[in-house]
Amino acid sequence: IVTAVAIAGTMLVARDRSRAALGLLLGAAATFVVVRALLNKVLDEVPEVARTPAGQSALATATTSLADGLVKALGVLAVVFFVGAIVVYVLDADSALRRRVTARTGTSTLRGAIAAYRVGVALVAAAAALLVITIGGFGVLALIVALLLALLAMFALWLPDQPAAPAPAPDEAAPSADGTVS
Repeated sequence: IVTAVAIAGTMLVARDRSRAALGLLLGAAATFVVVRALLNKVLDEVPEVARTPAGQSALATATTSLADGLVKALGVLAVVFFVGAIVVYVLDADSALRRRVTARTGTSTLRGAIAAYRVGVALVAAAAALLVITIGGFGVLALIVALLLALLAMFALWLPDQPAAPAPAPDEAAPSADGTVS
């Protein structure tokens, strides 16, 4: 609860909310990756504490069954936060990526950006969906996130190709080759 309040407070007082959200999402993703690695290390070393082989087996079974869901949830949430950071970066109107896409497509809408890079978006979304299922298994959260990513991939492939931005029209008042203006 304290973390959620701290995140909400940070977003409320931040001057550039999209940059603050990007930093918070990347920080949360990195934190979940580190916690997941530490939890796996603890799970590997806990059974060695027991003195008898039967005790080691019982302790390994108990810790694995208790922490298995937590390890999967940490992995899925790390991927969700990383994808969220990418979405925030793409939606930020001041990002270099958004300016490049606008210059290429001639539109600043997200739909136009997805249409311009439809195959790339579909491949990345499908790969992210597979990654979520690989890390999180077939849990409810993992399946919901994978379904949303699969829907994004299908939406990207469904959109028609976005034509490239037209070349700027030549200036009518520019002087001709002989130096006169017509």
